[in-house]
Amino acid sequence: MKEKHFWMVIAVIVFIWIGNFTYLHSQQLEKPIVLKHYYDLPLEEQTNMRIYYLTNKDQTRLDSADINGTSITISDRSTQVIQEFRHHYLKMSYLEIDKEALPLKIGENGTWTFNQIIPSFWTGTSEIQRLKAVDIGLITITSPNRGKRAFEYQMMSSSSRNRTYTTNRASEAVTINEITIPFSEQFSNTLKVKVDLGLVSYNPGGEQLDWGEVPGTPLDDIAFPIQLDKGDSFSVYTQLNENQKTSLLGRMKVRGVTKAGESFEFPFIIQAQPRFTQQEIDQMIKEHKGGDKP
Repeated sequence: MKEKHFWMVIAVIVFIWIGNFTYLHSQQLEKPIVLKHYYDLPLEEQTNMRIYYLTNKDQTRLDSADINGTSITISDRSTQVIQEFRHHYLKMSYLEIDKEALPLKIGENGTWTFNQIIPSFWTGTSEIQRLKAVDIGLITITSPNRGKRAFEYQMMSSSSRNRTYTTNRASEAVTINEITIPFSEQFSNTLKVKVDLGLVSYNPGGEQLDWGEVPGTPLDDIAFPIQLDKGDSFSVYTQLNENQKTSLLGRMKVRGVTKAGESFEFPFIIQAQPRFTQQEIDQMIKEHKGGDKP
């Protein structure tokens, strides 16, 4: 009888082990998931961009990426674990593109755009896992024309709630004729913008306020042109929907003329970084493995 009980206990342990192993296997990714990125970047001597991706809980990291026929190698020291989950890591690697690798020159107008990369991942062994081309979102690198600067930088902050606050001071009297938002087509329903003409002082706790309580006027309600005197503050709040799990780094363009009649274009930075809950990761894995497909 005791022997029978012994084998019953062994059988239960084996069944539990098989169940745990099956569940763990069902959670493992065959290949990393590269997230969507929307970047509007100025050309620099070395243009850096963050690439986010989800891996199993192992040493896998982005090793290189082919972009429009150009191969970019990634330093292992640039890779960071951003979030840790039950069976996965959200990681970030810096993609560093030297200006010599781009068909652009600093100081000359030009744009280089791509929406796909061919990533290769180091798996912790001598094996390199090269994926097929993946949709990375939309990345634009522009060689800006160094024109008139009508504002002086004062402050910028961002929060984990996908909110950005930027304020600048007019260095001379200006007239603002328009404000354009980057990636307006992609984020038409998920990106909100408010403009504060300095009537309300910045509140460091404002990032925790509900959007309706944030100072400023919605961009859609602004009546152009806007007149600013020298020394006037011009502040912008942006809010990307927290369910938008993408990496965003764009430049909102403020265009107008100075009192002297010189045209200017000044960028205000908008940024948001992906953050997930365990439940959202579980859902992503399920969709990636086809669990929600008919």
